[in-house]
Amino acid sequence: MVAAAFKITATFKARDGSTKMRSLTVSDVANAYAIYEDGTTNAAIINTAQDVALTDLILSAAGTDTTQLEIFLNGASTGTKILNATSLYTGVIRPLQQAPLRIPRGATLTLKQLA
Repeated sequence: MVAAAFKITATFKARDGSTKMRSLTVSDVANAYAIYEDGTTNAAIINTAQDVALTDLILSAAGTDTTQLEIFLNGASTGTKILNATSLYTGVIRPLQQAPLRIPRGATLTLKQLA
């Protein structure tokens, strides 16, 4: 069976109120990393002089072999794991909308699929 790929849209908000969105692709494979639009698995979020917050992750689908996304900053796990099913585009309120994740300026963000 071939693992299905699906899309993630990550939304970031800076202290000054500006927002930025990044698109990623992920496969329904445990321990696989999400791929940014530039082909990398970790990317600097916003090159500004201020911290940002990850305020939303929107998934186009949920996998059958994977159930969560683990969030890494600068290569280290934040301990935050997001249930894929609660972050679907059909959800009215998704987890990071309720509890945004602070990201220091210049940090890299990596998302890893978990079974």
